[in-house]
Amino acid sequence: MMVKGVPLRNPKKIYNVARSLRRLVDRYTTDLRPSVFAKDGFHPGPRFVNAYLLIIDYPYPEDWVQAAREAARILEARHGVLLDWAAGYRKSGRIWLIIKALARDRETLKAKRFRPDVEDFEVLRLKLRKPKQGRERER
Repeated sequence: MMVKGVPLRNPKKIYNVARSLRRLVDRYTTDLRPSVFAKDGFHPGPRFVNAYLLIIDYPYPEDWVQAAREAARILEARHGVLLDWAAGYRKSGRIWLIIKALARDRETLKAKRFRPDVEDFEVLRLKLRKPKQGRERER
């Protein structure tokens, strides 16, 4: 399974990426509008990374919503933050998870910058694998 991260700086680009996905979900709803997601939480100007696009190779279209929510939960637990995120599924078999870089600390709710690292990608690769479904052997 492949997990790749792309930093996004321009808020318009973030809106266009969100708009390009047919169905957008987040932790609360399964029918999120791109205009609601891309409303606020961005720094003006091209110097700052405003969001990260995580592309997760997940060829099981029947349960991609649960996998996207699980990926966000894993990242929140690893960094101790509350993330603002949205996800969509591509025909190519990939989940596109858009995570805003401006997050909230889980305990104090103060603003905190989020940045995924290589270890996060490794954990997502291991945790989001679908178990092999086969017959159990009887003894």
